[in-house]
Amino acid sequence: MISEHAVVLGDHHAYTASVRSLKAVAGVPVRFPTIRPVYEAFDDQVREQRFAMSELAIVAFLQGRDAGKPLLLVPIVLAGGFGHKNLYATPAKQFGSPAELVGGRIGVRSYSQTTALWVRAWLDEEYDVTADSVTWVVTERSHSDGYDDPDNVELIEGSLTNELVSGGIDAAILGARYAPGGVGPMLPDFAQRDAQWYKRHGLVPVNHLLTTTEAFYAEYPEVVHGVFEHLARAIPKSDPGVAGGAGHPAGLPAAVRSGFDQVRPAVELATRYAYDQHLISAPVEDVDELFAFGES
Repeated sequence: MISEHAVVLGDHHAYTASVRSLKAVAGVPVRFPTIRPVYEAFDDQVREQRFAMSELAIVAFLQGRDAGKPLLLVPIVLAGGFGHKNLYATPAKQFGSPAELVGGRIGVRSYSQTTALWVRAWLDEEYDVTADSVTWVVTERSHSDGYDDPDNVELIEGSLTNELVSGGIDAAILGARYAPGGVGPMLPDFAQRDAQWYKRHGLVPVNHLLTTTEAFYAEYPEVVHGVFEHLARAIPKSDPGVAGGAGHPAGLPAAVRSGFDQVRPAVELATRYAYDQHLISAPVEDVDELFAFGES
């Protein structure tokens, strides 16, 4: 009898509910363990490939591949969105522009957090604040056991929000629910900035994608394709705001999408940023090789 295989999908996504209720895919028993928050599964998947398939942040995936881990992307985005709303400045100082953060201290849960990848990218492109020009203050290290943070990353104990309020850091990359009360995004016109970013790049930043292991895909390709197809059918088609999250600019496409041609451009851009920001040790020469398959 074929043993059950674990597929990790965040239960905070409404469109994964019908998939997580499945008991078998293509005749193969599967189970969907509940791991909250879903990023608690990332260490196990990147370091040990504990799950047959798993939701995984793109940076965690890229760092795993860079360290030689046998992981593959499945061409479906499970979470993403624009990041101009995620930068918060300390209320203890006055900043006229993010450009003034050069030489300062910016907090983020982990230097390798994917939201930070995209925020650092627009800070560089729009304000000349490069990854090397800032001290990055973190409370966690990377999910990959083959990666060391750059020298300008400082690990602290305690709360980034407390550091932000006190002025111990100049800014922080945070989700809205983690921002201190009364502190708004550094760029109040973030929706307009997001629209400009989309016009420049023609894509929506991706955060979490579905992954599988090379061994599981080699043995059970029909299961990987089956999970992909179930998810692709469940993705909302008509409401672009659902997948973009709170504050998703009206009229812009959602991050959540499926299909190789729909997913590849954002992955390719993420690989370039990851190398520029010292998150991976070498450029990705062939983005196609990161995927288990192209068009389904």
